[in-house]
Amino acid sequence: MIYAVHLADDGNLEQVERFLPEMTFIRPIDLQFDATGSLYVIEYGETWGVNPDAKLVRIDYMRGNRSPSAVVKSDIEVGREPLSVRFTGSESSDKDGESLTFHWTATRSDIENAETIQIGSSEEVTYVFREPGVYTVQLVTTDPHGASDAASLPIIVGNARPEIAFQTPQDGDFYDPSKPITYRMIVTDLEDGTNDPSVVEQGELEFIDSGASSRISVEAMQAVSESDQQNLVLDPGLELIRKSDCLNCHAMNRPRVGPSFLQIANKYRNDPHQIEQSVQRVLNGSTGVWGKVGMLPHSQHTPSEVLRMVEFVYSVSEDSSNPTAMGFRNELDVTKLGGTIEIEATYVDLGRDSLPKLAGSTKIRLRNRHLQAESADAIKGTQRLNSDRAEGKTFMGAIEHDGHLKFSGLSLEAISKVQLGVSSAGAGGTIEIRKDFADGPILGSIEIKVNGEWEAFYPVTAEITPASGKTDLYLVFKNETNRGGLMNVDWVKFLND
Repeated sequence: MIYAVHLADDGNLEQVERFLPEMTFIRPIDLQFDATGSLYVIEYGETWGVNPDAKLVRIDYMRGNRSPSAVVKSDIEVGREPLSVRFTGSESSDKDGESLTFHWTATRSDIENAETIQIGSSEEVTYVFREPGVYTVQLVTTDPHGASDAASLPIIVGNARPEIAFQTPQDGDFYDPSKPITYRMIVTDLEDGTNDPSVVEQGELEFIDSGASSRISVEAMQAVSESDQQNLVLDPGLELIRKSDCLNCHAMNRPRVGPSFLQIANKYRNDPHQIEQSVQRVLNGSTGVWGKVGMLPHSQHTPSEVLRMVEFVYSVSEDSSNPTAMGFRNELDVTKLGGTIEIEATYVDLGRDSLPKLAGSTKIRLRNRHLQAESADAIKGTQRLNSDRAEGKTFMGAIEHDGHLKFSGLSLEAISKVQLGVSSAGAGGTIEIRKDFADGPILGSIEIKVNGEWEAFYPVTAEITPASGKTDLYLVFKNETNRGGLMNVDWVKFLND
């Protein structure tokens, strides 16, 4: 907490009051006003050492009426003409709680001297774009005192986004980490064509050009579980990027509407003069630096926030641990990854006439047949504990009655058995293998006997009923009599013997 202390003319204490009582400061350690009157507060964070919640806060005093904040969203951003787009400004707000008026316009940004189109004056509007082109749609929100704010969104009319899909493997499939993964891709694009013979035979599209295979990039990466994602500490710049609209147009290693962060970093990282120019382009918008699609202004961010974002982008590098490949069909060596992996594929089309190229992406998640229990996507009533005797130096322990491990999106059609590495010097119990929910249908179960040692893991095997489609699998721990300290689980293996 921060207090403002008022002294009388004679130096005696006159009054003490809370400073911004509605705002929580986490262990503030220093305050400083700058030349413009802004107050900077350094917050140390919750605990000693490296704190993810340590930060520098800037506080500005705004006297009188405050400007509204405009936020624009649409149900679609690219497509063939005529393209009907529904826009909404429902997330726009006014800090003073006053009603707002809305004014929508659209301007073609791919031609000079383009006429500005008036498209509506309500919170939600629908407009049909009949001419191909790159449009910038702008929303201006105004409060009763005349204060206003603007937000923009690019709309590409005349080029449909390509669709790309994995023919093999499928999302949720198991893979063998000792062998490369062979993938096959299907691309469908209204302008470029397709490599799917059945679609061509129906006369819907022509075969795609021979160079299309070189426009497909595939990357395998380590997956992050749902539980780990909640505790993931992000780079401050990346955290700001995820909260903004940057990832609508950019990806880390693959081009989308705009260049990849890796392309930007490779172009600018060795030129120290470029970082300030990049900050200004993000703040004020730019056109023509990387193509015909302009980058919209991001005035909702402060210069210091944008600097953090740009510094993160400049730090992106080629990750040699992530296997990559190109083409409709190829192999990925994933022996260095292990565990659960994600494979993301991106196809970049040829554009249409003068319209910019567009990228389509898809992602699947594959499971190693032999999983560490601590890699579960969600956990309840158990904890990750460390041990040199566990396979991955970590196991799931402190297991309670009705606790569970969840593994998301598994393909169990060919799986007949589940094997687990377990131990118990406590109460023991039963592990129920359930489908879809912690109280869902039981596929199988197995009794875990006490072996007298917490970290002497031994294998147990349960036969299960194969399940069709993609399944969320739950390992549910049961012991109605002794409800705590039941057992430990080190690993899980899925068998089709």
